[in-house]
Amino acid sequence: MIKIFIPVLLCFSGISMEAGMSFSPVEEVFLKKSGRQSSYSGEKLPVIETDNVCLLGKLTALSFIEWVLENPEGVISLPTGKTPELFIAYLKHYKEHWSNPETKQDLQLYGIHADYFPDTSKLKFVQLDEFYPIDPNQKNSFTSYVKRYYLNFLRIPKENVLGMDLTQDGVLGEHGIQHVFPEGKVDHALIEREPLDDEESLQKLALEEMNQFCEQFEEKVREWGGIGFFLGGIGPDGHIAFNMQGSSHDSKTRLVQLNYPSAAAAAGDLGGIEFSRDKLAITIGLETIRWNPDAKIIILAAGEVKAPIVANAIEQDQSVEYPATSLHGHQGARFYLTKGASCNLKARQLEDVENADWEELTPQLIDNIVIELALQENKRIEALRVRDYTRTPKGFALLKKYKEKITDLNKQVHKRLVAKIEKDLHLKGNRTILHTAPHHDDVMLSYHPMLRDLLPNNENHFAYLTSGFNSVTNGYMMSLLTSNPESEIPSEILSQDYEGLLREFLSAAEQEDTEKMTRIEWYVLLQNTAKAFGISDVESLRNNVRWLINEYFPNHHPGEKDITEVQILKCSMRESESDRMLLLAGVSLDSIYHMRAHFYNGDYFNPMPTIEKDALPMLEFYRQIQPDVITVAFDPEGTGPDTHYKVLQVVAEGLRLSPEELKPKVWGYRNVWHHFKLGNANLMMPVTDQDLADLNFSFLNCFSTQKTASFPPTNYDGPFSGLSEQIQRDQYEQIKILLGEKYFSEHSDPRIRNATGFVFIQEMTTEEFFQHAQELKSRIELHQK
Repeated sequence: MIKIFIPVLLCFSGISMEAGMSFSPVEEVFLKKSGRQSSYSGEKLPVIETDNVCLLGKLTALSFIEWVLENPEGVISLPTGKTPELFIAYLKHYKEHWSNPETKQDLQLYGIHADYFPDTSKLKFVQLDEFYPIDPNQKNSFTSYVKRYYLNFLRIPKENVLGMDLTQDGVLGEHGIQHVFPEGKVDHALIEREPLDDEESLQKLALEEMNQFCEQFEEKVREWGGIGFFLGGIGPDGHIAFNMQGSSHDSKTRLVQLNYPSAAAAAGDLGGIEFSRDKLAITIGLETIRWNPDAKIIILAAGEVKAPIVANAIEQDQSVEYPATSLHGHQGARFYLTKGASCNLKARQLEDVENADWEELTPQLIDNIVIELALQENKRIEALRVRDYTRTPKGFALLKKYKEKITDLNKQVHKRLVAKIEKDLHLKGNRTILHTAPHHDDVMLSYHPMLRDLLPNNENHFAYLTSGFNSVTNGYMMSLLTSNPESEIPSEILSQDYEGLLREFLSAAEQEDTEKMTRIEWYVLLQNTAKAFGISDVESLRNNVRWLINEYFPNHHPGEKDITEVQILKCSMRESESDRMLLLAGVSLDSIYHMRAHFYNGDYFNPMPTIEKDALPMLEFYRQIQPDVITVAFDPEGTGPDTHYKVLQVVAEGLRLSPEELKPKVWGYRNVWHHFKLGNANLMMPVTDQDLADLNFSFLNCFSTQKTASFPPTNYDGPFSGLSEQIQRDQYEQIKILLGEKYFSEHSDPRIRNATGFVFIQEMTTEEFFQHAQELKSRIELHQK
């Protein structure tokens, strides 16, 4: 049987790809460090792998520097958003420290021997994309981003910039963007149809001018010789720039309408999905990107969440379903990936299997291999047979190791999975548990059903580390501020009991009295407004509310950084949401702590936490409550929301500074952004339909700012609680396949018999948690070596 499978395996191997493909000196060094071959059968684009996102940023920065040294007057096109954060950080690092002996030694390791940071002032810059319509001076416009992070830093003169500001001339220049597009959106079909009124007539004229702009833009790119250095990320649907699924590979600069995944990804830039949904955007085309045959085209991707998209781009045949496949055959195109982003590439999987020390396999790795195989075959673990193991490279490697003992191996994996479910089925009590969360709904979306057991039998404390104001939109604030006339502000509002208001709110929620719920939430907003602005009398409060309604919010662009007082006001509303949820669950307000971590300041790239301002408050907290268990959001690669990573480091650093005798268990949890592999989770709690109903009720009634999430996942169009429910139900369905339906239907414990979902936790010792935090830190934070 083994011999039969060998030819199947060989179809994934081989080292030839395309004749003439070559890497630069910088790339050669990184390729050698990665331990990978220069090419693999089945891969239609070259790939350079790095161990982590930090090295990914370094590779990209060094490649850019290397290219500019050879092309000082070349044409560049660089990305916006979060993708290039470490690329920008490394560029700044090298520019500031170029003359340092350590930096020079580092540069020489990569074949860069220049005496000075390259002169970038003669480069030409082509903007990739821009939302339409948008005020280019708006801080969250890509035009503003380009100026802030690239043009000023690289000192590229205005005449060398091909930007996407359409407000200088024509209709938008004459009338102003607010007059032509008062709602900030436009019907894309207006390009083809007749306008219905004077407003649409102006909009149609603006769109016609935009089309002309795109044609002239494309002509200018080609007049410059095409883009010489292109750097871009890859979107959740595989888009490059805003060339989404279905884009022609011959596409040029044009106007497009964002699909849902692209709109969700852009929500953070525009201040919420309500502004990005159905938004139009200008984008350079796929042909524009690759028009110059000598161009260097780099696509960046980090994290396992990108792995399926990356594999499609690199391994699939050319298709409009996979925009990056348009780069196949271009000699300068390549992907720069973290190991997580490359983990679905078949030939590399096989190489990892062939090079692995299978004598030192951990139970966790074995479990993941067997579980992945069983789910692929849709079989119980114990029903897997030798033939099944021959269907995947990893399964085949296990088969070679265990041979006739495969049945015993299946039993071991089955037994370990059952133990994860049953070892803590009835969670023991008499413990002090500190629940930590980056955002105010993280606990709820991760393990809300577990609270039914944890709350009655333990001493529980909840610490929310960030202010969360970025998740509160201006639209929500205006809606609530105007929900009642300011003349109706009660004279006693400043002295009303906060907890009493929240309990009234929850009572109204139980009765489905939405009108009363809105009014009470308005009262909470008024109290928080008074606190945020230091107001002590009702008349001043009325004046302040009028100012917020009539002046501040109407003139404040979505996504723009708020003044400090409004940040505090918004964070107070987020805090009231978690207060409501926990009050509903039976937690007293004096067990809830809002830490307002210093690093969370509203900047586009938030600073890193500090010991003094972020970790020491956690240390004091630990000393006060002496937790036996600490929960923490557990981002596997630091590639999710960066707040998760930073909060994890604050929690870890506070523990490191704690007294030696404080060694709590750490429960790592994940929510809608990342999921556990079944082999990695070691605590699995069954969830019932009632648990999931309670989850949805609590979320939809308590988290008013998130009911229609402004910053949703790219793979789910609906409330976060709905996605959380789906994940927990999917995890149950997976376990049901692995253990069989009989395990559930005939189990002696009603919790398992009644299960319809599962919550997954990874329990660690303090030392294991420290090790993970340190490894993650070395992958994320900029370092020179």
